[in-house]
Amino acid sequence: MVPLSNAEFRLLWTFIERPGKVLSRDFLLDAARGKAAEAFDRSIDLLVSRLRQKLGDDPRSPRLLKTVRGEGYLFDARPPR
Repeated sequence: MVPLSNAEFRLLWTFIERPGKVLSRDFLLDAARGKAAEAFDRSIDLLVSRLRQKLGDDPRSPRLLKTVRGEGYLFDARPPR
């Protein structure tokens, strides 16, 4: 079992519900915090980083939580090859 904060859990749940879809930072902030966020709020990047670390996802070559430059993040639910 991996202990997650409430925000980390909501973020992970949001990704799991939408596998393979690019989710914007604003959308993820709303899902994780439950409220609207500042347009330039980068705290979602820190939250994704913490979640990657807890899931054992290498930040230099992530397999689960992928960064889509200029768009947001994507949860890749495909099994590893």
